[in-house]
Amino acid sequence: MAQPQILEKLSKKLASAPTSEENVVYILSLIRKIIEMADFPKKYCILNFYCNLALHSRIDKAPKKVLDMLQRVHEGTDYSNSIINFMDFHRQLQEFLKENNIPNFYRNCKIENFNKLLVAIYSDTPITLKYVEHKISVTSNGGILSSPAK
Repeated sequence: MAQPQILEKLSKKLASAPTSEENVVYILSLIRKIIEMADFPKKYCILNFYCNLALHSRIDKAPKKVLDMLQRVHEGTDYSNSIINFMDFHRQLQEFLKENNIPNFYRNCKIENFNKLLVAIYSDTPITLKYVEHKISVTSNGGILSSPAK
């Protein structure tokens, strides 16, 4: 499938705020395709990480910016912009939407509802990185668990 067709599908899906886990996972899969086709993984490294996390049962590598964020979460030093608050995710997603002329569903969306869908998706997938000595998991109520990786 070519990039214009994927962007068209994405535009249709984001004409209104997503209301189900299935819609969000599908949207993230389309975004991931665009990021890969446009060769933007560095520019949208956090958005790409979340797209990958929604689609895979294990993440083996991540860019330094994401590793640094996960390390601060593990150490308990920074939850203000952690994987639960999704601040960098939302910032990069909005930038991605603008750059690709995709409708900005944020205008009609309660961010808390969207975050609940994200938490539901990510609570099923522990983040275990080969070169990090801990595993970070999102609980179904939005909490964070950090434990030694096995």
